[in-house]
Amino acid sequence: VLRGVENGARMWVVDPRRTDSARFADTWLGINVGTDIALANGVAREIINAGLENREFVDNATTGYQDFATHVEPWTLERTAEVTGVPTEAIRDLAHSYATAPCAQIMWTLGITEHHTAVDNVLSLCNLALLTGHVGRWGSGLVPLRGQNNVQGGGDMGALPNKLTGFQDVADDEIRAKFEAAWGSEIPARNGWHLTEMFEAMSRRDLRALYVIGENPADSEADVNHARKALGTLDTLVVQDVFMTRTAKMADVVLPAALGWAESDGTVTNSERRVQRTRAAVPPPGGARQEIDIFADLAERLGDDRWGRPTAEDFWEELRTVSPMHAGMSWERIEAEGGIQWPCPDEDHPGSPFLHGRLWERPA
Repeated sequence: VLRGVENGARMWVVDPRRTDSARFADTWLGINVGTDIALANGVAREIINAGLENREFVDNATTGYQDFATHVEPWTLERTAEVTGVPTEAIRDLAHSYATAPCAQIMWTLGITEHHTAVDNVLSLCNLALLTGHVGRWGSGLVPLRGQNNVQGGGDMGALPNKLTGFQDVADDEIRAKFEAAWGSEIPARNGWHLTEMFEAMSRRDLRALYVIGENPADSEADVNHARKALGTLDTLVVQDVFMTRTAKMADVVLPAALGWAESDGTVTNSERRVQRTRAAVPPPGGARQEIDIFADLAERLGDDRWGRPTAEDFWEELRTVSPMHAGMSWERIEAEGGIQWPCPDEDHPGSPFLHGRLWERPA
């Protein structure tokens, strides 16, 4: 970001606090807490009112434009300024500059997503990109900056309550059958619980055992007192981590694990969907073990002798057989090319530097 600013890019920072990033911005918009959607609606209304929307893109690639325009019409510069605390001139400047820029990006972090209106926050930003055509082409886009280095990779692998590997729907019978054939086991035909629902289930005693891997909910949840009370109701708590966290101290069983970025082989996927190799630089200390070995031992103790001792490469090559967006990324190719961006459906495909280019295609 700073390199872009040094090369002449303009930057606006929207944050209730005057952060370090704001010091490098052309303009800091110090909004009132919780008024992100109001600001987005005000910017959208000004873009439409000034005739700066990308009508060709809107007509070709979107639906619901008239309803959206009607929805944001009340958000005049004056009303938006009153609600957000941002001066009208700053809102106008942001709207006109974003709409008329040859390329522009909207970046956000956890202030947008770890919020009680997180979904609507993100959708309001998506609407701005669709309104102006700043999506699906080089240099423009929507850029969620993750809180940890492999959040994207975790989602890609299926660490979501409603998705299997490669963002494939759990509830889809055909997709589920494909995974059941590959894994040799039955997959429940319903979505799982997300984190909030899991804590609610603990409180109801519907969830009585928890296996926590690389997470510390006893300290990281917004309401830690509620989280600790719910964790305390469990019959069994297993924690697998590199540190003796607060959650680990509450556990019935602690499994010391190798540090992923320094002590293990595998892959990591960053926010631009680039899958890269990680390599063990040092062995894990003391009794810490590779997580793959921990899982294999657990499978064996639970009566499944089919696992054997798979390597990280073995797991990756199996992944390619069930996840179409990873199919073209062989272990050797990732190593040779230093990383590949999904979707990459076959080994002749170069990878995808950006998504949604199809939105610019004209109907035949």
